[in-house]
Amino acid sequence: MVQEFPDLVCDPDSFLPQRREALLDLFQEYAKEWDLDTVTAELGRISMESSS
Repeated sequence: MVQEFPDLVCDPDSFLPQRREALLDLFQEYAKEWDLDTVTAELGRISMESSS
């Protein structure tokens, strides 16, 4: 996804804590569209950890 849409990570604000959840959600939706179960599960785990 990053190779297809480099602007996602070229923006220095992409990784700010307040935008992290939105970026993880975007990656999760992308993984679901391609039926990437392992990626979706890992992103869900990361999201849960950051919410704790």
